[in-house]
Parts: sequence; C-alpha cells; structure tokens
Amino acid sequence: MARPLRVTVFSLGGILLLGAVGTGVLALLTLLSSHDVRASKDFTLADPTTLTIYSDGGGVHLTPSDKTVVHVDRKTTEAINGADPKWSMENGRLTLDTNCSGFMALTCEGTYDVEVPRTVRTVVIRNDDGSISVDHMSATSFDLRSDNGSIKVRDSVAADVKAESDNGSINVDRSWVTRVSTKSDNGSLKVALNNEPDSVKAEADNGSIRVRVPQTDPQHPRSYKLTLDSDNGSKDDGDVLNFSDSPFPITLTSDNGSVRTEYGAYGISQPPALP
Repeated sequence: MARPLRVTVFSLGGILLLGAVGTGVLALLTLLSSHDVRASKDFTLADPTTLTIYSDGGGVHLTPSDKTVVHVDRKTTEAINGADPKWSMENGRLTLDTNCSGFMALTCEGTYDVEVPRTVRTVVIRNDDGSISVDHMSATSFDLRSDNGSIKVRDSVAADVKAESDNGSINVDRSWVTRVSTKSDNGSLKVALNNEPDSVKAEADNGSIRVRVPQTDPQHPRSYKLTLDSDNGSKDDGDVLNFSDSPFPITLTSDNGSVRTEYGAYGISQPPALP
C-alpha cells in the first residue's frame, strides 16, 4: 500500500532535482557568456548651466570637461540574462538605464563615466541602484541621491552639497563647500573640508558620523554651534570651539553610531579657480 506514495515522493524528488540542475546549468551558461561591452555618446544640454541625471542599475562618476557637450563612457557587463542598456536625453534630463532583466541577472552591471562641461553650475543626480561619485568638479550646488549605493564628493568646490542614500556611506572629502547636508539610513557619514563651512548637517539612522574642519589662526579661531547627538554611540567634539550663539551650526545626529567633530590640518587652502 505504501508503493504509490513512494513513487510520488521519488517523482517529486526527481522534478526538484531536474529543476535544480537546470537552474545551475543556466547560471553557469550565464556566467560563461558574461562579457564587457563599452560604448560612448555625446549629449547636448538644453540649459548649459544645469545637468540632471536619472540612473538605474549602475554607478555614475562625474568629472569636469572643456567640451560643450556631456560625454558619457558606458561599460556594461552583458550575458544571456545581462544588461540591455538604454540612454537618452529628453527635456534636459539624461537617463542612464542599465536595464537588467531581473531574472537570473547574475552578471548585470553598469558604470557610467560622465564628463561634464564647466558651464554647468547645478548638478542633480538620482540613482535607483548604484553609487555616485564626483571628482574635481566646481558648481554652485550638488543634489545627489542614491536609493542603494555610496556617494562620494572629492576635491570639489560648491556652495551647497546635499547627499542622501537609503543604503550606503557618504563621503565629502578634501573639498571646499559652504553648506553641507548629508543623510543615510544605513551607512557612515564623513565630511572633511578644506574651508571653514557656514553649516554642516549630518544624519544617520545606522552609522557613525565624523566631521573635520580646518584649524585656523589659534588667536582668532572660528567658533561653531555644535549639536552632537547619538542614541547609541559616543559623542566627541574633538575640542572644536563651541559657542551657543555662533551663526555657524554643525549638527550631527545618529540613532546608532558614534558622532565626532575634529580639527584637520592647520590653515585654509585656496580652492581651485572657478571657470
């Protein structure tokens, strides 16, 4: 009487085994067919002072250029179920879509190196899945957001930098920025400036925060209005001069992580000349 049940169990096991083998074979074929594909394209800005980028499924890296157009070098990793990339410029918005299939997309990756005309003063980037990095750029403002990826601004000049990530670290390093605002739901925040900022705001739900400002003339140091708060972590002002009536606030808040301000090297270096 147990034979039909045994046959059913064996049949079910065979089906599951065949399914697992088939999935493994498809994964192996996908990996074996993986290869990098490179392409380049120029895009004309409707407004030469503003660049807006919407990206999905790839890291975006910005550098300055003497060109009058936006030049993009794209590298995608393609396979059987790899990327089917698309890019376009419509109504002043540059869209960079790696366009992964979602099913067995084991090797679907994309990177976009974007050369930006020096006439651009306002930069807005929204990345659904990928990192954002800005190097050696000069602009009035950078508004950067990634749903899943790190954000880096290095060796750059701006009046305003706003950087937010739902899942990723944020690093503003070796830059000259008047006002900085950073926020991450899951990731550390680091700000290291070459100038005395007017304001710094950093919020992390889960991550440490560290802000470094230059040490100026000890006889006439700039004081800041420091607000350091952590629900679960240490707080250290690093002997940065704190004055409750200062018009220059530094506000660091973390739900889970240490917060710290500190002085960097003595003196203030001059930013690169703006175009």
